[in-house]
Amino acid sequence: MGILSRFGDIMRANINDLLTGAENKNAEKLLNQYLRDAREDYAQVKSETASVMAEESAAKRRLDEVNDQIARYEKYAQAAVQSGNDADALKFLEAKGQLQSKKADAEAAYEQAGLNAEHMRQMTQKLLTDIREAESKIGELKAKLRIAESKEKMQQLSEKLGGKSALGNFDSLADSIQKRIDAADAREALNAELSGDMGMSDLEKKYAGAACGASSAQLELEAMKARMGIKPAAPDAENDAAVWPIDQPDKGS
Repeated sequence: MGILSRFGDIMRANINDLLTGAENKNAEKLLNQYLRDAREDYAQVKSETASVMAEESAAKRRLDEVNDQIARYEKYAQAAVQSGNDADALKFLEAKGQLQSKKADAEAAYEQAGLNAEHMRQMTQKLLTDIREAESKIGELKAKLRIAESKEKMQQLSEKLGGKSALGNFDSLADSIQKRIDAADAREALNAELSGDMGMSDLEKKYAGAACGASSAQLELEAMKARMGIKPAAPDAENDAAVWPIDQPDKGS
């Protein structure tokens, strides 16, 4: 009987051992495959169990028949002795003795059939229990997977809102671009300084004061001279201011 050769493997199979070390994403596939195999085995084991149980019943019937025959020969031998016919009694007792070896074979066959039937009953019951357990675990596992997926999505969203979003990446990129611009401006200024060329911005700085006119101190000085009656100095070639003496009254007048 081929199915009995798998009896040890089926009885040793355990769902928890099957899932030990398996990742959640693979666990569902393992359970689904295990469930399919278990259902196929269950149908076959169930059929084989019925056959083995029938063999057990047949072995029991053969053993009962032998025992009944032995009992009849015993009864007939006693009847022959009571009738005073010892020769007939001996024949019945000899036939009874020949049935003893047949009885031993029938008892051994019945015992083995009983063991096989018990093994098959255990295997059938275990497969049925495993199928129900696998169905329950698959339901639990699917629920846990849905929870895990929801948490992963929430974590990803939280990371985006926490500064790892596209906006944060854009800010980082803008900073990098600005640094490149600053570096380019610095190189340009350094090159101009080393070459002795003066850019437009430097020229503007040079003449910015002149464009604004005299300073407030210079204006205040001119006003003070006016109050004192000192004429403004005419600029010479070197832009030095000449100070005119204060007009004195004519001695002759």
